Amino acid sequence: MNTSESFHLIPLAWSWTAMSWRPRSQPRNLVKAGALILAEVDRLDRATNRTHAETPNV
Repeated sequence: MNTSESFHLIPLAWSWTAMSWRPRSQPRNLVKAGALILAEVDRLDRATNRTHAETPNV
């Protein structure tokens, strides 16, 4: 599917401008999703480690 065809398939839930809708291939989207998941796991790990560091050992 080329860009002009995909432009007409913008989901109704897309909150941003139509020009910002830039779908890519499914493998590329999966790579992006994996990177976002990894970043969130890292963020949660850092938050957990920060909480444990602030808690005194009793």
